[in-house]
Amino acid sequence: MFEHKDVHKCTWYQSTLGRRAMIDFVIVSSDLRPYVLDTRVKRGAELSTDHHLVVSWVEWRGKPLDRPGKPKRVVRVNWERLEEAQVHEAFNSHLRRSFSGIPVEVGDIEPEWLVFKASIAEAAAGSCGLKVLGALRGGNPRTSWWTPLVREAVRLKKEAFRDLLSRGTPEADERYRQARRAAASSVAEAKQRVWEKFGEDMEKDFRAAPKLFWKTVRHLRRGKQGTIQAVYSKDGTLLTSTDGVLGRWKNTLRNS
Repeated sequence: MFEHKDVHKCTWYQSTLGRRAMIDFVIVSSDLRPYVLDTRVKRGAELSTDHHLVVSWVEWRGKPLDRPGKPKRVVRVNWERLEEAQVHEAFNSHLRRSFSGIPVEVGDIEPEWLVFKASIAEAAAGSCGLKVLGALRGGNPRTSWWTPLVREAVRLKKEAFRDLLSRGTPEADERYRQARRAAASSVAEAKQRVWEKFGEDMEKDFRAAPKLFWKTVRHLRRGKQGTIQAVYSKDGTLLTSTDGVLGRWKNTLRNS
């Protein structure tokens, strides 16, 4: 506990009854505890709530900690795009330009290999682009339906919810209900578009279709994707269950 005045310790207040309490805290792991310099209440921050802002100062000058369980973020070359004729031609052109600038005699084999490796990596990144793998900030898994439109709708819903908590009026409740319905509709439409694109990709490339299909199945079994959308069976019956949709895809792949 840091020594401060009571006014800088109480994080909650009720002005009508004159009540104050310290009910908000900053939690850090045991390995960071020695580096916490100070924690106190910052009065005057407009938070639209009856809680004060709590600020903590942490000083760390050593090597960054290897925190177990921290989400990893890996960036690699999007080499899958080499199947596109235009990208493949751009890669070859970039590679020829890079190799033309390499000296004929570099010297030792190791420096020569490093020069060739850097040229290939530069050509691949310039023509194919980069692809981000792993989790995003906050640990949320990367999903293709998380578009800027969906993100904005969710942000508006959160703002409406905070406004409802602070005001509690019928108008605020109605605004929150509308924002919640709009966010749910945006998420559903985005997921629908993702599944439509998935079906189109399956139809375009029959060689890569089985790999894409079973990759999606594994994600579904681990609970990393939403529910499967409905598809039509061979006789025109609408299938809505997960087993029915997966069975339909299995039959399609076996017959292709």
